[in-house]
Amino acid sequence: SAAESLAASAPSASSSYAPDIFLDTVIDKENGIGSFASLHSVDVMQLAQSKRFCVANQLFMDGLIGDAQSWRDFWSQAGAFSLLELAKIGGKDTLIPAVPYQTSTGAINAAVTINALFNQGNILEGTLKEEFTDYGTNAEDVIITVIYRDGSVNATFPVKASVQIKLADTIEINAIRETIDASQFVTTRAQAIMIGKLLCNTRRHVRRSIEFQTFPTDSAVKPGSL
Repeated sequence: SAAESLAASAPSASSSYAPDIFLDTVIDKENGIGSFASLHSVDVMQLAQSKRFCVANQLFMDGLIGDAQSWRDFWSQAGAFSLLELAKIGGKDTLIPAVPYQTSTGAINAAVTINALFNQGNILEGTLKEEFTDYGTNAEDVIITVIYRDGSVNATFPVKASVQIKLADTIEINAIRETIDASQFVTTRAQAIMIGKLLCNTRRHVRRSIEFQTFPTDSAVKPGSL
């Protein structure tokens, strides 16, 4: 089963994938939240798919968790460095990819599958709300500098490097510049670039959020569905 495959490693084994580490922080009673949670509070099937996503796209979580902090806040922030989002499916916590992907291979896939359609036929009257992004700095393109820990350098101390990402048609004079420090867990330039690309495209294309109520349905809509 997915649960057995995720938990099959010996306690002394290590992993560089966020879904494995996520599971460990749930069941570890000493260094995690194992005293308050259990394997039954985790959607391990989705975790298995998320690990496949990380393996296929070479998204690693290489670092040390050294400070005590809110478990939920930590994974909301740290998961993003592996292009993952903290989610709750059927009352169970898990990590889901933040971009479309093929469930069979884990590869990022731009050819998305639509899970459900909502229109005036199944949106309850008077419940549709739209919130648009405030124009100004929130709607301008962004040039992202991502700082990562260069794992290719054979040195005694960690060496930080950076890469700058922008969309090809970004007008630099009108763009906002931001810096993301992912050096705690990210050790490859390729992963730093993927983080930057996601942030640049999110700023360019996400313009509004929508909220509505619909009829009870057996449609397979869950976090990550489109």
